[in-house]
Amino acid sequence: MFPLPNRISDLIEECSHRKCKRCNSVPYVQTICLLCGEMICFQSYCCIKDDHGECFLHSQTCGKGTGMYMLIKKCMVFINSGNNGQFLNAPYLDVHGEPDESYIRGKPQFLSPRRYEELRKMWLHKSIPSYISQRLENIIDYGGWETI
Repeated sequence: MFPLPNRISDLIEECSHRKCKRCNSVPYVQTICLLCGEMICFQSYCCIKDDHGECFLHSQTCGKGTGMYMLIKKCMVFINSGNNGQFLNAPYLDVHGEPDESYIRGKPQFLSPRRYEELRKMWLHKSIPSYISQRLENIIDYGGWETI
């Protein structure tokens, strides 16, 4: 998996000028593949192909249909498998051990080795498809994940 820096502010700074390889522009929602580190356009029309978003398309080549992406400024992780997906909290926590979704509080956040290891194990044990299935059973979801 792609190594993440200890502070989320370092990740934001590092990725602020990186461009998407597909459209050669800096994505509005900065998203990196946690498997290879490539910058991805998240839910952006510029990289849609055949009604499939770039996360879906990238996961076909990078993860054989399964992907794991960090939405940097939203402090979220998006995982997908096939046409399904799920959002998770990022592996970054503040000094009190709490996640800050969408970076609303703006407090410094640090990489939680335990949470990052959970993501790594999820990938290594190939448990992303079953995790997504279990989560989607409990909610009403009309799909559309492949457009992300």
